[in-house]
Amino acid sequence: MRMQYIKKVAMKAFIIIAIAIIGIGCHSSDETLSVDQYIANGRRFNADGKVDEAIESFKKAIKLKPETSDLHFELGVIFYEGWRKSFETAQQHALADVIKGRRDSNIPNNDKLLIEYGYRKEFYSLALLEFSEALKYEPSNWKARYFIATDLFNNKKYEQAIVEFTKIIQLEPNYANNYTILGEAYLKTGQYQLAINTLEKASDMDVAAYHYYVLGLAYKKVNNRKKVDKMATKLKEMKSDYYRLLNPEN
Repeated sequence: MRMQYIKKVAMKAFIIIAIAIIGIGCHSSDETLSVDQYIANGRRFNADGKVDEAIESFKKAIKLKPETSDLHFELGVIFYEGWRKSFETAQQHALADVIKGRRDSNIPNNDKLLIEYGYRKEFYSLALLEFSEALKYEPSNWKARYFIATDLFNNKKYEQAIVEFTKIIQLEPNYANNYTILGEAYLKTGQYQLAINTLEKASDMDVAAYHYYVLGLAYKKVNNRKKVDKMATKLKEMKSDYYRLLNPEN
């Protein structure tokens, strides 16, 4: 009996030690992954919707190569997409509760309350931080600069946005949205002819309803009714909702 008892105790001890060794082995192997392995894991986690795990993997990759602009940029995009998706999901859930009468109608527009539904508001500022880091190590990273410049525009810092988008266009002259937002910034600051010139480039590069709409607004500012009507006609042919926004009287 005593021998059987000793065997049982020994077996339990062996199992505990084995589990501990396995745990240590897993931990150490994770800590000794290469940068490329961390990136691959992060991308896989992100594709599977495991945002927090993806973030941790990229942070570990950055810890190994902190001066790599592309790593900071990719982590910034993960933060940004996580912020955007969490906001949309939180709004949907909040609206569902409003429709069911469970919450007040102002919930979907209240950030503090949306956090209760999973809104990751902090991800936005973390994304901007990573984009800034990307630019620190590679000032020519126009995509990182684009996110920062767009944030300036959205926060009505139009003069600063103009400076940034001017730099962006020098780095990437073939992306129509660069001209669109720059044109809008000129429009907001009363520089109407510059707005028209810039927005015309955007509409020439990309046949998009929004480009025609903003260009129509610019033509309105200089009282060029003929050009406004031309933009309105294009929008009507595209069956765009911007048509009535540009011509609310029709």
